[in-house]
Amino acid sequence: MPIVNPGSSSSNGQQWQQKQATIATEEIGTNAQSLVLLPIGFSVIYRIKFFNPTRLRLYSSTADRDSDQARPVANNPSAGAGLLLELVGNADLDFNLSPLVWIPSADGIPATITNLSTSTSINFSIYYWGI
Repeated sequence: MPIVNPGSSSSNGQQWQQKQATIATEEIGTNAQSLVLLPIGFSVIYRIKFFNPTRLRLYSSTADRDSDQARPVANNPSAGAGLLLELVGNADLDFNLSPLVWIPSADGIPATITNLSTSTSINFSIYYWGI
């Protein structure tokens, strides 16, 4: 698949557009996880903003996500684990990503969201270029 500069047309003629997805989970207990499929397909992520203390992990497949679920934050993932991105941050933390995170699937992003605070809904925004 050719690499296309954001802002230009994709190989099938669709235009890349700058987008934002704001994610709000149901209530998650303290240090508990939620396994989700984020509604973002084929894209390039350039920024993520947390509104709660959160650990966010993005994967290339649900099988990769499920097999990495029990890994503690202090441990590195095994080689070939399919981990695309892992961020740990406090509330109101804004990450400008470099390098950018390429999402090669149109089916969404398998993710693990961990609440690092008291039991609450976790909220964050993902900024990306998408078709």
